[in-house]
Amino acid sequence: MPRGTATVPARRGSRSATSSSSSTTAISPSARRAAGSRSSSCSAWWPSPSSSSRGTRAQATSRPREHRPPSSARRSWRSPSARCFSTPPRRSRSASPSASRCGHHRRPWPMPERIHLAANNPDLGGGEQVLLRHAEALLDLGHPVTVVAADSPTEVLDAAAGVGADVVAIRADGRRDHLQRLRAWDRTERDGVLWCHGLVPALATAGHPRRIVHLHQDPRGRAQAVAARVARRGALATLVPSSDMAGRVSGSRAHANWTSDLPTLDRPAVRTGAVGYLGRISTDKGVDVLVRAVARAAVAGDLLLAGDSRYVAEADVRTVEHALAGLGPRAVRLGHTSPADLFRRVDVVVFPSVWPEPFGLVVAEAMAAGVPFVISAAGALPEVAGPDHPWVARAGDADDLARVLERALRATPEEVRDVTGRARRRWEEQYSPRAGRLRVEALLTDLGIT
Repeated sequence: MPRGTATVPARRGSRSATSSSSSTTAISPSARRAAGSRSSSCSAWWPSPSSSSRGTRAQATSRPREHRPPSSARRSWRSPSARCFSTPPRRSRSASPSASRCGHHRRPWPMPERIHLAANNPDLGGGEQVLLRHAEALLDLGHPVTVVAADSPTEVLDAAAGVGADVVAIRADGRRDHLQRLRAWDRTERDGVLWCHGLVPALATAGHPRRIVHLHQDPRGRAQAVAARVARRGALATLVPSSDMAGRVSGSRAHANWTSDLPTLDRPAVRTGAVGYLGRISTDKGVDVLVRAVARAAVAGDLLLAGDSRYVAEADVRTVEHALAGLGPRAVRLGHTSPADLFRRVDVVVFPSVWPEPFGLVVAEAMAAGVPFVISAAGALPEVAGPDHPWVARAGDADDLARVLERALRATPEEVRDVTGRARRRWEEQYSPRAGRLRVEALLTDLGIT
């Protein structure tokens, strides 16, 4: 095993500790004591059932030798720089006993192929949320799943263990070192299929066999365009989240995202004109355009903003801050807020992007929750909302956005119920977990992955 990697399989519904050594992430002190001198031989370990639960990192404890899984199911690396944690192999939902010809002996069907999901970043962004939903879908389909990510921060690794996936932490100093270590791990340790969620893992493993490249956004600039061409070499398929983006990425296949279910919200009897926004606070998301539209819409109330400016250029931040200052106390910053919390506080939510959105997860979340929403005609947003959605404004046009926003705020309760009901039905058919699982199953069948 290449230096700097470690695996921490987890059982469904539990969270596992991430392994530790001079080049891997830290484990808890009790786990470190439990490991003791056995780390040099990399014997099998399990997360303790008594200490593992959702939201709690389990401590690693040993099990009696007679309970160790067969050697073919263990992941053992005799490396002084990594510790191995293994769980007994999970029985696939699709695996069932099969009678032999004579009927006296029974054998299981072959286990479904292991699928490794490689994350673009170690923290939870939009692409990483999509990765986690794919992990859940694959587990439901019976596939063993491993999530591979950089070891710091541990947001993706913790969340992956929480849904029941095994995890591999790649420890590296900087992006270049991470690319090299990920490539080495993939070349020497990976079995099964590698599903690259983003340009970083796809580029790191370019040319390697049995890979799926999943691009969550358009390559920006010449350098990323060249990197994407290199990253796609030898891939089984290149996936993009919408037909709109597929039209810009030649040879790609549209594979729509989906969201978790949200409870359908009861609309308040008294409207305040409150307008909501959920997402990154930046100009490419159209926040400055939205501020001007709210200021011009006669019936608009406060603007509630959920999100932050993480990873946004300083000049961009100044532009948005200047626009928000003009709205005064009507601009209410909520910071990190769940979609459900925002949706229940507003009369309408607006997604005013000016750049070609590759999908629109927040739009799908609004559809699931039954909240009225306004979108701009940017990229795939109209595709997600559907051809009959009535509240669509021209991208980057504050006057047109103000007019559409007023129409949505003045809509009668019957009109709102009709629009949100159609949106909810579209979500169930296209963007629900069940729809996503069926899409993944069809994709694997088409690619011959069993």
